[in-house]
Parts: sequence; C-alpha cells; structure tokens
Amino acid sequence: MKKWFKKAVFTSTAVLALAACSSEEEKETVEAAAEGTKVVHVAQNIVPNKPYSFFNEKNEMDGYTVDYLKAVDELLKDYTFEYDQVEADAMLVGTETGKYDLAANYYYLTPERKENYLLGESEYGYTYTSIVTKANEKDIQSFEDLGGRIVSPLNPGGGTSVAIKEFNEKNPDNPILIDWTESFADAEAFKGIDAGKYDAWYGNSHNFDVINESLKLDLKIAAYVSKEPIWVLFNKDNEELVTAFNEATKQLKEDGTLAELSNKWFGKNYFEEE
Repeated sequence: MKKWFKKAVFTSTAVLALAACSSEEEKETVEAAAEGTKVVHVAQNIVPNKPYSFFNEKNEMDGYTVDYLKAVDELLKDYTFEYDQVEADAMLVGTETGKYDLAANYYYLTPERKENYLLGESEYGYTYTSIVTKANEKDIQSFEDLGGRIVSPLNPGGGTSVAIKEFNEKNPDNPILIDWTESFADAEAFKGIDAGKYDAWYGNSHNFDVINESLKLDLKIAAYVSKEPIWVLFNKDNEELVTAFNEATKQLKEDGTLAELSNKWFGKNYFEEE
C-alpha cells in the first residue's frame, strides 16, 4: 500500500512549529523520491465540511472527498500524495500560485474558477443545493420565490453565488436581496433566519443537515433546487496530473467505487440518473 503524508497548517503557528513542519515535509519528500514517485501537494479544508471532509473521532481526515482522493492515490502508482489541511482561502490561493498542486473541497464551477485553474474531464461527485427557511414559512417553495426576499450573506466568488447573480440579472425589478461578504458562517445564517433577520438561506443541503443537528432550530428545507457536480481544482501547470486524475476518476466510476462511496456517505447513489 502506498504511503500517505499529511500535516495541518494554521496561520498562527509559531516559528519553531513551522520549522518542524518544514523539516517533516523535507523528510516526506525525500522518502517519496526514494520510492521513485512524484510528490503531489494536496490542499484540504481544515474547517469540517461533513460528509465531504472532516476530522473523525481518531482525529483523522475522513469523508467522501477524502475517500475519493485515497482511491485515486491507490491507482496512481507514480505519485505520492502529501496533504495540507489549511483555511479555505489558502487552499485556493495556494493552488493558483503553485504551492499546492490541487485543492479538493467539493467545489462548484464558477467563471473565476474556470479561468484560474485546470479542471478534470468530469466531476468526482455531486451535491444538492437547497433553500432553508423557518418551519412555518409557506410562501417560499422554489428558487423563484426568493425574489424580493432577504437571503443570508454569501461569498460573491462561491459556487452558490452564480445562481443568485443570474437570477438578479434576469429579474432586476424583483431581485434576491443579499449582502455579499467574503466569509459568513452557515450557523450564523441559520440563527439569523430563526431570529427573523433573514428570510432564507441558499446552499449545500448537507451543511444544513449537519449544522442544525446540533443547533436544533425550528427550520426546514423549503425546497431542493439543483443537483450540482463537484470538482477538484488543479494548478494550471499540472496538465500531466490532470490527465492521470481523469483516467483514475473514469476507472472509479466504471468499477462502481464512486457509487459505493456515494452510498456510504450520502445514503444514495448520486451517480444514478434522476
């Protein structure tokens, strides 16, 4: 079995800790070179995004995306994967600048991501977008019903922003009311809906399921909006790596591995036609 390497990187890490990480990274790279493999630096989100990636009870990274990467790694005998768990912004910046070879964080496609990164030939999975409201809300039953309503803040560069921007362009007289911000926690959005500050939240349905399991707010999924493919983002200089990922992902689809992982983590095979 191939050797896995991982390390967590925090913005507040002390100089001595950084030096230790650097030494460990050099050791890992030397070991990979000795095995005759190419090192792939993978950026993972240090913030839990269950069931895609999160730290389990053993303090190990787990989830659908993590298992997908493990399966790809097993197939790519000429590569050794090294993992860095970093903040979401650092994943994107680091991959664009070449610090990381790829970022894996259930990314939706956006015009900016198509421009700044290489993409594989196909998605590696799917997720569902949904609208969350108060449990007693009766007037919001579809995405179109968000016109004129206040939706909790979103990142303007995030994947879910695309649908809202397109809607507002087509409906200038009845736009979705939203404040764009670089960072806004979903938990705060759900609390805001519960308090009456926002009418709705729009995003990955799994985020609501996981977060409200602990918040226990009187909210509901008012509507499922779309089934969205999710992608790995690659640095633009990694065409050879993208080709290898394409072949591995195709094999994992054809042999049923991705269907098994979908059933394992979502209780449903997202690769089936609907």
